[in-house]
Amino acid sequence: MREKLRALLALQKVDSRIDELNATVARLKDDPELAALRADLAAKTEQAGLLDHRAQEIARQIKWNEGEVRGLRDAVRTHERKLYGGTINNPKELSQLQAKIEEIKQAIGKLEDQTLDLMLEAEDLTPKVAGAKEGVTAATAAVAARESANTADLAAASAELSELPAQRQEAAAAVDPKLLPDYDYVRSRRAGAAVVVLDRGVCPGCRMAVPPMLQSRIREGTAVVRCENCGRFLCWPE
Repeated sequence: MREKLRALLALQKVDSRIDELNATVARLKDDPELAALRADLAAKTEQAGLLDHRAQEIARQIKWNEGEVRGLRDAVRTHERKLYGGTINNPKELSQLQAKIEEIKQAIGKLEDQTLDLMLEAEDLTPKVAGAKEGVTAATAAVAARESANTADLAAASAELSELPAQRQEAAAAVDPKLLPDYDYVRSRRAGAAVVVLDRGVCPGCRMAVPPMLQSRIREGTAVVRCENCGRFLCWPE
């Protein structure tokens, strides 16, 4: 009888390993940690993109402002030549020209103030853009490392899984055919544990005490004994 139980234990060991590897493969294919790393990378990439876009937008605006200021200063010089060149004698025209020059100078002042604000913003953005890009680089490396590790683990698990059906067939061939249906049934109902080793007079599967008479039969190996509560096959500790 002990040999029958040892055969069941050997079969359960193979089946448990198959279950473990299948769970590993499923976890690796839908890895929550990898999903979290990818989400972090996506968020950091988006943030870095927004910061970089703003930095480029500021640079374009500064360049445009500087061009506008140059054009307006040229206009001021042209108007001042007319104003002081003696070609205009009409007081009203002179007054209008002075007003126009003042209007242009105010526009120049506004553009220069805006440019200064933009330069300050650009100065503040520079380290933020650099830090965001470093964050993207680090997050990319983390995703790549996790993907590489998962690929290696998946290959190892798949390789071992490919060898286990033959091992299971061999282990199942050593089991009493009359016990196999009950073993498969109990295993399907008891989270994969159909055979357990008695633990100080208690079934470790359901934690129910096993009657002394049954314990004696298990210890002596005179019969295949199952837990009266959960149906698991019971073995004596060796």
